[in-house]
Amino acid sequence: MAVISEMSVPLPKAAPVRSEAYRRLVASMPCILCGIEGFTQHAHGNLGKGMALKTCDLFAFPLCAARPGEQGCHAKLDQGALFAKARRREAEMEWARRTVRFLVGAGQWPPNLNVPDWAEA
Repeated sequence: MAVISEMSVPLPKAAPVRSEAYRRLVASMPCILCGIEGFTQHAHGNLGKGMALKTCDLFAFPLCAARPGEQGCHAKLDQGALFAKARRREAEMEWARRTVRFLVGAGQWPPNLNVPDWAEA
């Protein structure tokens, strides 16, 4: 039998950042997978999210949308057609870092947002 020596206290979770300006910046970039321009969407990574919940807008990257004759990288990723789950999580983290680093380096980072700590790793 387990003995609990201290009361557990729930830790507040930081509210996810929601920024239309950031989503638009990401969507204006070329697809991080295939490089196509003009069809890109702000794609949320799925690490740490629950069903029907989106992660923080900053944990995102540009992926292309479906278009005539092409499923698009966003749909392929969401449907599991590109990677096994563990590899997908690694890729999403790396793509989010690359996206943040690109926008910061290009001087396009929105002034009202803090650069996330994980982007430096």
